[in-house]
Amino acid sequence: MAAGMNGTTLLANTPVSALTSAAPLIYNFSSLSNDGTVRVTGVDANATWSFSTDSGSHWSAERSVGTTIFTLTEGSYGAGSIRVRQTDLAGNVSTFSKNDALITIDTTAPATPTVTLSNDTGTSSADGITSNGLITVSQYERGWGS
Repeated sequence: MAAGMNGTTLLANTPVSALTSAAPLIYNFSSLSNDGTVRVTGVDANATWSFSTDSGSHWSAERSVGTTIFTLTEGSYGAGSIRVRQTDLAGNVSTFSKNDALITIDTTAPATPTVTLSNDTGTSSADGITSNGLITVSQYERGWGS
């Protein structure tokens, strides 16, 4: 699985007048990752910020500018479902930044593949001796070399 940041930057169009910058920036990662870390930058020095993973229906508690990450749990997050906003000391809330593509966090290890002889030609069907070099691989994660 591809893990890590691809540097996609998301900006909101207009800031709230009391804030000196636009919505915080979020850096999301490749569309498939085993690392759910999301980095937040661009929060004003005296502002707090919060995030939503359900398109803004629910927001996290406000976080200080000194906290710059949050972690997504395993699952899929459609385009626009991860949002970040900031709030200034006067209570003005910025527009939000959002992810622009589907993001899937997959932290589940695949099953261990098994390798068996396709045709054991030895004196016993279980002696592991064969004149046929064909093997069967099973229980591998589909999509990766299948």
